[in-house]
Amino acid sequence: MVHPRRERTEGGASAATLVTSIAACRYPNVHLQTCATTLLSLRRALEIVGPEKILYGSDGGFADPKWIDYNLRKIRNWNLTPEIESRILGGNAARLIP
Repeated sequence: MVHPRRERTEGGASAATLVTSIAACRYPNVHLQTCATTLLSLRRALEIVGPEKILYGSDGGFADPKWIDYNLRKIRNWNLTPEIESRILGGNAARLIP
């Protein structure tokens, strides 16, 4: 259970599942992140929750640099508007962190 005032991110293989996306829509403190997801899953999540609820995920600081690069390229090759790409790659996280 998520504390009502605590931010939470969900991602990985479950990022675009209907249940997780519905939770992100329903609860203002639940967000989705991009690592370990397919482009199709990311597109579906964007359609369901909107760009303001998706955060870039690099797969952690312990990941091989090639995976961090892969996750960045996945977002940059998505053909998003510059505004939406900027939100996902850092703007949304900056908004959430006081």
